[in-house]
Parts: sequence; structure tokens; C-alpha cells
Amino acid sequence: GECSEDLISFRSGNRIGFIDTSGKVVIEPRFEDNSILSAFRSGLAAVQVGGRVGYIDKSGDWRIGAQFDWGWHFLGAYALAIFQNQYCVIDQTGQTVSRLPVFDIPQLMDWVPDWNCFRCVFSGAGGFREGCMNWRGDTVFPPEHARLTDFHRGVAGFCDEEDDANDNRFGLVAFSGQIVKTPEFLDLD
Repeated sequence: GECSEDLISFRSGNRIGFIDTSGKVVIEPRFEDNSILSAFRSGLAAVQVGGRVGYIDKSGDWRIGAQFDWGWHFLGAYALAIFQNQYCVIDQTGQTVSRLPVFDIPQLMDWVPDWNCFRCVFSGAGGFREGCMNWRGDTVFPPEHARLTDFHRGVAGFCDEEDDANDNRFGLVAFSGQIVKTPEFLDLD
């Protein structure tokens, strides 16, 4: 796995453990191999036991018991988790800070650039649309487009075509919803 906060996850058989940068085993391999090697962020690592995800500290002790359907890295004070089939934001004590009424949150892991505005997929009568929420679960940007990129400096890329065809065009939209640039770009990175 990757080296993060001076610890590296490793696989032994079908279990995950952690070594330090000298190669010494610090946390014995006792966590389930979920095909994603864990990494420490903000002093905690998401690990899986019994099909549930919880968080351990650098000594291997449980800080948040294995209770989530799925969980991602902590990014500062918060992490995204799925609990009872619903996305939620948790704090470092494992308390649910907010429940997010969304269908999906694409590209998780280390991507959340700002807990005050991150991209979500909403499901409604008109199908799936992307918008943005904040860590409290408030809608920041309404779900108006088939695809949306993360906002950066007040603008995001959008595409109103749902399929992933090679000739779909992207435009730029501001937080206000105003179209800054009509769709003409093949890709936005």
C-alpha cells in the first residue's frame, strides 16, 4: 500500500496489516482484505472486519468500531461512510454529523477538495442529476446537469448528456447556475 503518516498497509494471505518505514510490523495483519489497501489519514485508517468498516489508530486500537457498510479516509475532521445503505458524514468519534439524501457520491477516497461543496448524484423523477452538497447535507448547487465536475474557483464543468460518448461536450457553470461557457469542450481535467 501507500506510505501515509509513516505507516504502510500490506497484505498477508487474505488479511491487511501495517508496517513502519523500516519494514517492522506495527499492526499485525488481522483486517479483511477488501481489495483496497487502507491508509492512515488524520491519525485513523478505515479497516474492515466481519464485512463492516471501522477506524483504528496507529497502535491498531479501535477508535470507531466496525459498524459501517463502507467507509473512506478521514479528510481533516470528517469522513464519508455508508450506514444502513445511506451516505453520511461522520466525525472522529464515529458520530453521524449528517445524512446525505443522495444516490451516489462519485470519486471518493482523497478527492474531497472542500467539505463545504462536493459533488453528489441525486435521483429523482427526471432520472439522475449531479449537484453539490456540503458536510451538513445542505444543497449548495442544485442537481441540474447529467454530469458535473467539482467546483474550482467558483466554476465547474457540466455536461447534459448522460451517456459517456466520445463526442459529448462540456461547458462551464458558476455557483449561481449561470452558464459561463456553453458546452464545446470534449473533456475537462
